[in-house]
Amino acid sequence: MNNLLLVEDDPQQSASIKAAIERRYRNVSVELVETESDFYNRISARHEPTTRPWMVICDAMLPWAFPEPDAPKQPAEVETGTFH
Repeated sequence: MNNLLLVEDDPQQSASIKAAIERRYRNVSVELVETESDFYNRISARHEPTTRPWMVICDAMLPWAFPEPDAPKQPAEVETGTFH
């Protein structure tokens, strides 16, 4: 099974994209990530080869985090623009 990482903060768009991928590609597992901070944490973590994303589909404009009292703060490399 191939792991596809879908990075999308709009629930309607993510549901539509996920459904279309799963209908067309039966051997693909879609994991949804909704914010830049979740993507940063997901990609920065060390993973076994079987859990690494085979492909990433990424929204071009994402919030760092959803507004909430305990929202994660941006790390220095994100604030300075050295994380790409």
